[in-house]
Amino acid sequence: MEENRMQNSKNHEELLWIEQMSNRSKIYSFFAQIFMEPIPVPGEKYANTMLNNVSILVNCSENKTEGFRLLKTFYDSCLLLTAQAIQEKIAVDRTFLCRGINQAVGPVPPYESLYIKEQHDSNTIIKLLRFYQQSGFAISKNIHERPDYIGVELSFMSELCQREFNQIKEPQYIEIIKQKQNFYQNHLSKWIPDFCLQVVEYAKTDFFKGLAYFLIDFIKEEKKYLNKALNQL
Repeated sequence: MEENRMQNSKNHEELLWIEQMSNRSKIYSFFAQIFMEPIPVPGEKYANTMLNNVSILVNCSENKTEGFRLLKTFYDSCLLLTAQAIQEKIAVDRTFLCRGINQAVGPVPPYESLYIKEQHDSNTIIKLLRFYQQSGFAISKNIHERPDYIGVELSFMSELCQREFNQIKEPQYIEIIKQKQNFYQNHLSKWIPDFCLQVVEYAKTDFFKGLAYFLIDFIKEEKKYLNKALNQL
């Protein structure tokens, strides 16, 4: 009976691990979409969708991080505004944060080569293109961004997480974990937290400040996740 109990416990842990893989892919995709997709103005659909997502997050009572606090503040402040007004507010802030309209009073735009100092910006882009190509990752023709843009890098990490989920019982699984670790160590962890700290400093809305804190925590958590995955190989 003890053997059955231990086996059931192991099976339960495996199921939780598999679920975590899928969730991480979705979270990376969520952040990628925020940075990749322009927010239409005027409009209401984007605001309504985001408010719904934020309401789910702020109602998770066990989460007491700074990111949750700021998103709750944002959500509460939106109760007296129209969806169109909220969407315009978010759109203006996104443009300010991502496009480097005035770097004297705003963040450096979210391109890795602007944060990682190499002799030439093209070096970072070439390394990323080579990494994407070797991994079989193709940037959609509908995406008009450089390979070192934050949205592209987060999309790539989302795809790696999805491959990890799909190939968990296959020989390719080990290689995927190593690809994730390589990309995390040499790209994501080296600059995205720095950009997020600038977002916290310069963002006009608690929406983007809260999301920046979330992304910082999520990137840090990835290191623990990868270490655990590598130890299980």
